[in-house]
Amino acid sequence: MEQSVNSTRARIAALIAGMSLDEKLAQLIGVWVESGASPGAEVAPLQDAMESEHLPFEEFARNGIGQITRFYGTAPVDPQRASRLLREKQRWLVEHTRTGIPAIVHEECLTGLQAWQATTFPAPLSWGASFDPVLVQEVGRAIGSTMASLGVHQGLAPVLDVVRDARWGRVEECISEDPYVVGSIGTAYVRGLQEAGIVATLKHFVGYSNSRAGRNLAPVHAGPRELADVLLPRDGEQRRAALIFWAPLLVPIAVAALTRTNLLSLWNTPSLTLLPVVLLSSPLVKLTREWAARIAALAVAVPVAVCLVSPVVAYVILEAGVENDAAYARLVMADMQEQWRKTTNKPLKLIAGPFGLISTAAFYGADRPMTFADFSPYLAPWATPARIASEGMAIACAADERGCLTAMNGLIANAPKSTKTEVVLRRHLLWFDGPPARFVIAVVPPQPH
Repeated sequence: MEQSVNSTRARIAALIAGMSLDEKLAQLIGVWVESGASPGAEVAPLQDAMESEHLPFEEFARNGIGQITRFYGTAPVDPQRASRLLREKQRWLVEHTRTGIPAIVHEECLTGLQAWQATTFPAPLSWGASFDPVLVQEVGRAIGSTMASLGVHQGLAPVLDVVRDARWGRVEECISEDPYVVGSIGTAYVRGLQEAGIVATLKHFVGYSNSRAGRNLAPVHAGPRELADVLLPRDGEQRRAALIFWAPLLVPIAVAALTRTNLLSLWNTPSLTLLPVVLLSSPLVKLTREWAARIAALAVAVPVAVCLVSPVVAYVILEAGVENDAAYARLVMADMQEQWRKTTNKPLKLIAGPFGLISTAAFYGADRPMTFADFSPYLAPWATPARIASEGMAIACAADERGCLTAMNGLIANAPKSTKTEVVLRRHLLWFDGPPARFVIAVVPPQPH
């Protein structure tokens, strides 16, 4: 099979290299050809407008011809008779032109092959209303099979113009006013048509349906956002690629749930949060199938690598020790809340301690407390003596941090019923336990008025 493909490519390359300029230009031309319904009659409006003289097909196509236009659909013609005439035209091109290239035959096929005795299907507006891509794909396959049986190669459908103004005269040819529906249904029709061996033609022009006042061929006014988001809708492959990319990232979440570990304590991954979501959802991002496959492979590899490396990283962190007490913030906050509940049933609204430890611990507080960081009125002007007396406060210090302990003792000295407890905390990452760390937790309960 590969040898056959290579030989075909080599033959095509040699053929093009040997063609003259006139023969290459001839492959860009399409022409209406009489199908025998009314010999000598005009077969298309203004067909002679750009011809200085009317030439017989054999003379006009002496250098070959690119396409034969609507051989079956121009006038009512018996399909069997027309098929024989078309075969004769194609044989002539193969046998009587130097290059021997047959023409591509194209036909209209928006609601079925536009030819006498061909089946007529519902209009594209009905496709959109059904929102049934599977059914539309079957319709496309049925239409394509009919065309292929008659020697047709290309179908002039579907119309992917997004409806923007109901006054526009070609709305009946369109699928929907929603770009996602247009993309999904249009893709299904293309797949069906091309499964039958017919090349689909996506029509018409970007912005064509957005003409002013709904007038055909009127000027179009659209900004870059509307152009990218509505008039150039992305197909389902891009949306599917986004899902493929994000689904494997659930693997670390599953691991965290099974091991009861907060993986964010191991990995700082801001690049895997909001920014890629914004980028992938942007209409300005174009994603081919090849890149979708690459991204999917990367998305699978990254979480698998994270899961494999995490135990090693956890072991190294715990064995080497943790330089910053903020790593114990979650455990410290849990102990602070436990000591607080033993003293009062009011919510914990204020916590104090070293900046790094207490600022991080606040994120784990059930009542989302405010912080009295470093016991500094400059950093926490809200931590006034009156507020501390009214709402109370919990304090946390590392057992070997003298400055913090001095400030703690000063706050609890004049507060009745204050408590101070030393606790030993041990971090747990994946399957490893870290060395013990000692902290002192103090509670200054709300004072009665």
